[in-house]
Amino acid sequence: FIDSPPVLAVPDARVIAQNADFVVYIVRWSATRRRMIKSGLSLLDQVNVKVAGLILNGINPKQMDRYGYYGYGYGYGAGKIERYYAN
Repeated sequence: FIDSPPVLAVPDARVIAQNADFVVYIVRWSATRRRMIKSGLSLLDQVNVKVAGLILNGINPKQMDRYGYYGYGYGYGAGKIERYYAN
């Protein structure tokens, strides 16, 4: 495992990523704007780095509760998210 600085902050992450077997992109929930995520992924793509997956970090289960399973707060299970996320 190699923990690098944020992709948008300095070029180090792109250089390191080129030498890694695979890259997992970590995004802080409710703090990272969608355009920032797209920009970071685009920078990695420009140096031919393929992202194997994404981790959504720092999820707040109390705020997620209002969205339900599919992110809209309707349908089966809306308001029952706490059983899937434990602190």
